[in-house]
Amino acid sequence: LTGSQRILFARHGETDYNAEGRIQGCLESRLTFQGLAQAAILGNYIAKESIDQVYCSPMIRARQTLAVINGSCIAMQNALPKAMIHNDLREIELFEWQGMLKSELEQTEAWKKWRREPENLELGTQNFPVRDLWQRAVRNWKVIRDTEDTTLVIAHGALGRCMLASALGYQIEAFRDP
Repeated sequence: LTGSQRILFARHGETDYNAEGRIQGCLESRLTFQGLAQAAILGNYIAKESIDQVYCSPMIRARQTLAVINGSCIAMQNALPKAMIHNDLREIELFEWQGMLKSELEQTEAWKKWRREPENLELGTQNFPVRDLWQRAVRNWKVIRDTEDTTLVIAHGALGRCMLASALGYQIEAFRDP
């Protein structure tokens, strides 16, 4: 990063899946009333900033969050620039887990592996969700860090975690819970 460059990373607001304790992954979900309120609070903060570029996940929950943030910015006469919707900013793909309640998975061996060494968890056939997510995060970071001025990224928690860890020079094992 250059001396004046800033990157603001925002996770989407709470969704119906979050509220239910359901695994979202790449399934679409919508913001709850709480999620809309969270986005509005963030929008009030962002509206005070000078944002030069916006990147956003293509997923509905991220685009809803962006719309609410931009509404706050417009109300304060500081509209955001047109967002670049970037497919690599989508959430982690969790295959057969998507749509399931976390409570349905917590006693399975796969969930225990997810908690212990998520980078080695295989779902589906030869799908390693965290490895794929990490590779996308590294690619995203390379694109976004080469931008100038202040950039807002609206995406997802797991992706943000990987992007931040890779930006700090950590390896994939940093995805593990402490």
